[in-house]
Amino acid sequence: MVDTIQAVFNLVGMAVSFFRSFFSSTPKPTMVCPTKPSSVTPRPYPANPFPDAYPVNPFPVNPSPVNPFPVPLRPTPGKKPDDIWGGFRQGPDGNCVTVSAIKAAMMKFGQKPTDIFKEVKKTGDGYAVIMRDGVEVKFSQAELQMGSRGSQFIGPNREMLEDARFLFTASAKRAQMENNDGTAARSFNQAIKTLNDGEYSREGLLRLGLKNHIKTVPLSALLNGMIGTIERRGHSVAVIEGVEELWGKRGGKPYQPGTITGLV
Repeated sequence: MVDTIQAVFNLVGMAVSFFRSFFSSTPKPTMVCPTKPSSVTPRPYPANPFPDAYPVNPFPVNPSPVNPFPVPLRPTPGKKPDDIWGGFRQGPDGNCVTVSAIKAAMMKFGQKPTDIFKEVKKTGDGYAVIMRDGVEVKFSQAELQMGSRGSQFIGPNREMLEDARFLFTASAKRAQMENNDGTAARSFNQAIKTLNDGEYSREGLLRLGLKNHIKTVPLSALLNGMIGTIERRGHSVAVIEGVEELWGKRGGKPYQPGTITGLV
């Protein structure tokens, strides 16, 4: 009887060893592009989702050194950019939704953050911003440096470039507060990354606090001079004076529209 029981235990042990050997030798599947997801699920907004792809940058990118100016608290109110097309432009990252929002806002309200936001105050080590929708964001001078570098904006107009970088930093801080894409709350640097890896329609405008200043309009409204943005074919562009802004240049008339937004 004892010999029979021992034989059974031996058979069970051999079976367990066989299955362990079999499964340990089976190769594991390879993860494809683990650090670059093909799509990002953002925090839901009341807007039509339209993913922003990674646009090809047709020009070599040589970002200028970052040394953000303090935001002047008493600029000429409402002054529009001297060159909205080439003063600054998108760099190599997929942040066109934020770029188009910044350019459209500059032309609608004025170039300065103090034009676009309800209030901008200098604090001990940074800035406190109250946006037009009442949301307040605060960031340090060090975070302004991080946001400026992280935006990778480029362009010859130093003042406009610094204003755009400030607006990007405020957007990134709000993205961190709202945990954009479900990861931005981890750190400010991660929040910057979520702005640079593709966004959805109108997120850039909403993150600048402009929810009460945007509406869906027909294409004809932008063709007739209304300032706005269009997302189509995986790219977001500002529409100014009836034409698109394309990587720092004056483009043609909008075509094949996807999501059309006008600023009011």
